[in-house]
Amino acid sequence: MRVIFDLTLATRKPEITGIERYGINLFEAFRKICPASTAYVISTSFFSSDDNLVLCRNPLMSWLTLPLKIATGGYDAAVFPSMPASPLFTLSRLPLYRIIHDDFPWTRGQEMPIMGRLLFKDVERAISSRYRAILAPTGYSAGKLRPIFPSHDVSEIGNAPALPFDGEMTEIAELRDRAFVLSVGTVEPRKNYEKIITVAAALRPHNVVSVVVGRSGWGDIANDLDRASNDPSSNIRWMKDISDSQLRWLYTHCRSFLSLSHDEGFNMPLVEAGSLGCSIVASDIAIHRTVSPPWGQLVSPGASADEIAAEIMTASRATESAYLPYRARYSWDFIAANLLSKIQAHRKPGARSNV
Repeated sequence: MRVIFDLTLATRKPEITGIERYGINLFEAFRKICPASTAYVISTSFFSSDDNLVLCRNPLMSWLTLPLKIATGGYDAAVFPSMPASPLFTLSRLPLYRIIHDDFPWTRGQEMPIMGRLLFKDVERAISSRYRAILAPTGYSAGKLRPIFPSHDVSEIGNAPALPFDGEMTEIAELRDRAFVLSVGTVEPRKNYEKIITVAAALRPHNVVSVVVGRSGWGDIANDLDRASNDPSSNIRWMKDISDSQLRWLYTHCRSFLSLSHDEGFNMPLVEAGSLGCSIVASDIAIHRTVSPPWGQLVSPGASADEIAAEIMTASRATESAYLPYRARYSWDFIAANLLSKIQAHRKPGARSNV
């Protein structure tokens, strides 16, 4: 079977988000079980090898004109694990499989920048009738997407941590021998960094640094966090671009992992932190109740900064016997096999099609 992955927009920048990592990791696992698969990319630097990669130049034009480039390629299906399909796929009969990570463009789209709304809401809606199937990383996300796409049988495909756990670690010198709490994720309104800033202030008497890892997203919070991290008297450090080896070091050495999001589609950084045994303090929301490890502490939305700081100071890291079974719950090989089985099922006589 010949399957194409569109990763043109997902590989356009050196710094990548969770949904972009998702597409890259899924293709890495998928090409092991389906060697004839191909990915169209802007950069090959994210992959373990260049096998089955087609290098493109202009991200937007490559994404838009992809249907024309592959028209004579003899592919059996196309997968869009990070970004919507090009609207020009309306001219194609190729079966399309889209993985949509959350419902935010439809439920909280006003918080997104104009280009984000255009791509993830308007373009998505326009091309969605061509999707043979819509898949979601979690059952929670699938349930929230079904009312938005009522003509599709939205199903769970699975999710897994993006970070390789067994690689080398690179120390961050300024944090050597310092106690710090770690938060990871794009700086945008639903992540509730406003509360993380107030918690950082509550941690200052304990001589604990608050480290934020993630690129700037949208909304005023990015400016607020930038001001806070640049204040000489602040205990906040914002690291916008770090390597995987540095991130592994942060997870391994942090006092606790902190996530106070208002809502999440999955929260991959929380799962990564749990998979490496971090103590975890997180907001009590539906998806956190699903993916947080047994030792994670969930705090109510109304908890004060001092109460959250107290949870951080009393939380302890998990033992290896606790976090290794938790890590085993999430596997890219399982997700790749699940995707392949769904594509194969639609190729059988009588299988449901939304084309």
